[in-house]
Amino acid sequence: MPIVLGLSLPFLFILIRRPVLRKLALRNAARRPREAMFVILGSLFGTAIITGSLVVGDTIESSVRSLAYTSLGPTDEVVVTQQQEVQAQALAGIQADGSELIDGVLPLATLPVATSAGSGAKPRAVPRSQLIEFDFDAARAFGDDPASTGIVGPTPASGHAVITDKLADRLEVEAGDEVTVFAYGRDQTFAIDRVVPAKGIAGFSTGFFNQRSRNVLVGPGTLNELTAGVSAELGAGRFAPPDYVVAISNRGGVEDGAVHTEAVQRRARRTLEPLGLTADPVKQDVLDEAAQDSAEFQELFGAMGAFGILAGILLLVNIFVMLGEERKQELGMLRAVGLRRASMVGAFSTEGWVYSLFAAAVGTVVGLGLGRIIIFGVERIFSADLEGFGIPLRFSANGASLQQGFASGFAIAIVTVLLTSVRISRFNVIQAIRDLPEQRAVRQRAVWLIAGAIGVFIGGLATMSSLSGDAPAMRLVGPVLVALGFGPLVSRWIGRTGIATAISLLVLVWGAVVFPLTTGLGEAGVDVFVVQGIILTAAAVVFVSQQHHVLERFARRLGVGRWAMAARLGLAYPVARRFRTGLTLAMYSLVIFTLTFITTLTATFQDQVDATAREISGGYDIFVNANASNPPAVEELAAVEGVEGVGPVSRIEVNFQEEGRDQQVDWSVTGFDEQWLAHGAPHLSDLGKYKTEEEAYRAVLSDPSLVLTDQFFLQEGGGPPEHSVKVGDTLTMINDTTGERRHVTVAAQAADDFLFNGAIYGMPGMRTFFAERAVFNRFYVNAADGADHKQVASAIAGTFIAQGADADPIRDLLAQFIALQTQFFRLFQGYLGFGLLVGIAGLGVVMVRAVRERRREIGVLRSLGFESGTVRRSFVLEATFVAMEGTLIGVVLALITAFNVMSNTDAFGDTAQFVIPFAGLGAIMAGTLIASLLATAAPTRAASRIRPAVALRIAD
Repeated sequence: MPIVLGLSLPFLFILIRRPVLRKLALRNAARRPREAMFVILGSLFGTAIITGSLVVGDTIESSVRSLAYTSLGPTDEVVVTQQQEVQAQALAGIQADGSELIDGVLPLATLPVATSAGSGAKPRAVPRSQLIEFDFDAARAFGDDPASTGIVGPTPASGHAVITDKLADRLEVEAGDEVTVFAYGRDQTFAIDRVVPAKGIAGFSTGFFNQRSRNVLVGPGTLNELTAGVSAELGAGRFAPPDYVVAISNRGGVEDGAVHTEAVQRRARRTLEPLGLTADPVKQDVLDEAAQDSAEFQELFGAMGAFGILAGILLLVNIFVMLGEERKQELGMLRAVGLRRASMVGAFSTEGWVYSLFAAAVGTVVGLGLGRIIIFGVERIFSADLEGFGIPLRFSANGASLQQGFASGFAIAIVTVLLTSVRISRFNVIQAIRDLPEQRAVRQRAVWLIAGAIGVFIGGLATMSSLSGDAPAMRLVGPVLVALGFGPLVSRWIGRTGIATAISLLVLVWGAVVFPLTTGLGEAGVDVFVVQGIILTAAAVVFVSQQHHVLERFARRLGVGRWAMAARLGLAYPVARRFRTGLTLAMYSLVIFTLTFITTLTATFQDQVDATAREISGGYDIFVNANASNPPAVEELAAVEGVEGVGPVSRIEVNFQEEGRDQQVDWSVTGFDEQWLAHGAPHLSDLGKYKTEEEAYRAVLSDPSLVLTDQFFLQEGGGPPEHSVKVGDTLTMINDTTGERRHVTVAAQAADDFLFNGAIYGMPGMRTFFAERAVFNRFYVNAADGADHKQVASAIAGTFIAQGADADPIRDLLAQFIALQTQFFRLFQGYLGFGLLVGIAGLGVVMVRAVRERRREIGVLRSLGFESGTVRRSFVLEATFVAMEGTLIGVVLALITAFNVMSNTDAFGDTAQFVIPFAGLGAIMAGTLIASLLATAAPTRAASRIRPAVALRIAD
């Protein structure tokens, strides 16, 4: 770890070559173990949060990357067609090419099916399964490692099959049992020869909506038996044909082979282009997705954890400042006998280096545990079987990530310690020796004037640049830098208190109104909200700290009663120690800000279920998803009791490419016709040039060059859209089975797409572009008046088991998605609760240090007749004042920010209504106050038990 070694070299030099400074540093660390524990506690939080976020990223990447082994194995690219003779031509062409980069080519065919097992009134069924046909001997020889294929044993004979363990577990079957497959309006029963792990070719699956590897593996010729007699219906769009696949294995292992993907694609293009085919880089897509998901989760948790890290830094500064204050006489003596300021900084920061090293090590271990807890919470979200997609998470911690967490935490701690040591070293020697309040001469330094001028210049440039483009961060930060820069320039004529009050108030107001008054947040990421939260919190803390004298004046007028005197004493110390109080307030405010923000977003999502359901349903009640190889007919669905109307649609996965971008994104396109429009359609938030929603839909239905999208279309990852496809944009739709391209324009846009429709397209265009693949495999259903939606959905699912029908009330489906989002937010709340420990621990540490620092004052008060109860009450009120003030700052600012986000972004759609979660906020405030009082109980009790005679005699 070069960064650790580089930062440690000066301190190692001091320990080896400067015995006096070494003794000063190590003596204080050794003789006061409790203080050392406090410093380590303040340092380890940052390391733990950083390490935890990195471990989460490692786990996500490892879990997504595992799909390369379970779903693909040696398969690096696939060529897909719906024509068996074209598959044979592609296979022969690739084999004849003889590329040295390819070590295997395998023909196989796949078909989505429903499966069932058992008999009686309640047979066990899996509506989302996959039938895969191939030769087992050829599959085992595919690639350079037979074990990676997952294939064992001979090819099943006619009427026999091998199934994966994932399907066997769902059907509760084993070798020797039977499984029934439903496709093309018929069923076929297979005897199970073996159950094999879902791995490689055995677990083969591609595409976003087929990640479960619940496969039935059969020998060549089985699909021809299933499709015999239904060729006319396949061509007429009643049933979707099988996918005939040519799997290509690149030279190298499961992951190593992907590095040859581009070269293999270029080489295969000569064979495939005349056939209208392309080689889809499925392995590279999985690996890229793993890296992208990992980076996004690390960024997300890292950004949220930034508030906790800052709180840990503030706690560390606070502790070191208090240590410096306590050792002021000692340090003054050392300076008086000739110790140079640089040497004193070296001794103090070397002591901090020892603490930082231990804290980074302990924090890394704590971060490892924190990451495991987070993954435990995320696991249920990722494993949710919604729309056929789910990834089982496997905890993983990369050694490089642990080193990075250790190094980052150590670097943050040691830089904080060094800067704080420099600040501590600046004192008047005589005043320090006499233990007098430090009186600093107020003079304007040239360096501050230069810094102020630079701040004004940089802030002005940032502000000007934000006006010409979409740069919300610069728009926020630019004026803040200008205001801060003016501080030193005008402080000669305005007192420090006045200028601090004015600037903090200006920054506070600007941070709160910048986005409502300007052009909104645009495509701002989570980093903008982090910056906004830090700016608002810092400004509010500075402003409030400058107004504490008003509270002190109020306390002086309270009289001389028990609580009145305790209140005066309790407020005196926070007001007198403005810097320390500000640091503690900031610790609380930063974490409470984020907790409140997340709590408010959670309440907003939960509150919009009904409104969003109305928008995405288009007036329909129930949503049905069926297998494309055997979907129910519209007339059959309409005949189910309780069904009043049916609107069929056809969904197909396709590649989209935005104009001006090289990247292709796998997404969905959904075709509709008059039957769907007859009962309604999802709400459109942006009608483009059209006057009504119906006009927009009919324009798309009649014109194959138009599509409808939503605001998250082609958006990969979570959070606010990084780039949005807008009305008027041109997209290229690519049919990966024929190579055909079609340019389409976004005619209008919806806000949400919780049902994964993707691009909404007219059915006439679907049939000319996708041919026999364009079949009605999804259905919007209207229930009869008074019918129970859940009962109707259950009747549909029970009636069409063979068709693989999943039926759910649309509101219930949306509620499931919202519940998953809510779980994610609650996970963040728990994660941020760890950061709140920093603030609570910080208050406890400050109170412990305050008792030690003020023991003489307490002794004097007790000798003058103050009761121990008054002293105890004063400390309780002091802790309550600091905790509640910091909490209120965080809550108020977070509510303002949340309101701005919902008012100035499209992230919540048109249905979002700002909701103040009073119950949640009350729980946060009450829990914070109670925890703070518990953290300060021990020092408060210790303060009340101080004996006057002992306190007045203590020299150290």
